[in-house]
Amino acid sequence: MDKNTIIYYLQHPEISDKLWETAEYLERERLSLVEHLEREIIYTGQVKVSYSTPTAKTYKYHDVGDTIESTEKMLRKYREELNQSYKKTIEEIAMCKRINLIYKLLSIDDQKLLSDLYIEKIGWKAVEIDSGINHRILVRKVNDIFNLMCLMYDASLITDVKLAKMGQQNEKAEKEKQKKAETIEGQTTLYDFLGKEKQNEKKE
Repeated sequence: MDKNTIIYYLQHPEISDKLWETAEYLERERLSLVEHLEREIIYTGQVKVSYSTPTAKTYKYHDVGDTIESTEKMLRKYREELNQSYKKTIEEIAMCKRINLIYKLLSIDDQKLLSDLYIEKIGWKAVEIDSGINHRILVRKVNDIFNLMCLMYDASLITDVKLAKMGQQNEKAEKEKQKKAETIEGQTTLYDFLGKEKQNEKKE
């Protein structure tokens, strides 16, 4: 895996849906080949073949047999092409899925960083100002994130199932962290309110 490929798929999240549509179409085509082959053979067997002499009966059966064989060969070639296209599409779907799983494992700050730079494309200068990080350090940080993503993608021991479980755990931890932060914020606001009430009582 490389940085540019990751950036491409992050910038085009709609590709996954399009790939699934392609895979479903190819699967339907593969399943319909047998029925299509039967129709072609029946049609070829029934069609009349014109000859220069009416006595060429033996050649008629030979010609029909050749036509059926040619049809079967053509459909076999088409089936192989479909199989190759289907396999390639499924592999690309798996690539999209794995990149997405790894992206979700990043911290919220790192996700925002990549999103701002490569999805929203708000520019390096704006991100530097927003994050308070100078350009040299920011470039190094972004490269470190991509290097980590590439390492995780290529790690054969880290399956997609493991990535999904890790993602669920991270999401749960993030929600709990956010909930605690909201609780603390709410308590602070409540204390401030009570403090103001006491100050008003003293004034009265």
